[in-house]
Amino acid sequence: MATQVTISNLALMNLGAPTITRIEAETASGRAVRAGWDVCLEAFLCMHPWTFATTRTTTSPTANTPDHNYTYEHAFPSDAIYVFPPGQGTQPYDDYKIEGRTILSNSDTLYIRYIQNDVSVSDIPPLAANALAIYLAWWMCMALIQGNTGRREKERLWNDFEKALAKARHADSGQIAGLSATSFALEDARSGGVDTVRGLT
Repeated sequence: MATQVTISNLALMNLGAPTITRIEAETASGRAVRAGWDVCLEAFLCMHPWTFATTRTTTSPTANTPDHNYTYEHAFPSDAIYVFPPGQGTQPYDDYKIEGRTILSNSDTLYIRYIQNDVSVSDIPPLAANALAIYLAWWMCMALIQGNTGRREKERLWNDFEKALAKARHADSGQIAGLSATSFALEDARSGGVDTVRGLT
């Protein structure tokens, strides 16, 4: 069963860095893990519609009324970091627009699926946990390994991460009928982080 410490230590071992016994450790490794954990976890969750992080809800309009084009404003769930196009069953709505953390629509009830950030680390399956560890190592690399050596290691880790993520996506997609494992963008993560609140149009 994965924990924050075990995933962090896998990341540190990928870097040849000293491991930690607790997240609060006041060491270079501990500080790097604390700096990178939240941003890496949220970015990683947005790289694929992971079954362990996806949930559903029904929304009602807020008290705000859009200025034009739409009748209702719906708020994102407070724990949502990625909202799929709203719909019910196999029929998505076509009268919506995501702006910021709201969904504008002419429907007063929306049925949505979303990726939540309130994920228990113990629910992350092994292949996904391994990919997350390599991504965290890639993110921490230049903080723990300096100069040209760090840059070479960062490139190596990215190549390893792409392979690990592909395996994790494939395994997870096998649980969802008709889902492509390449549905979510990967290049965003390399160029500065995945946008955790995407406007799906």
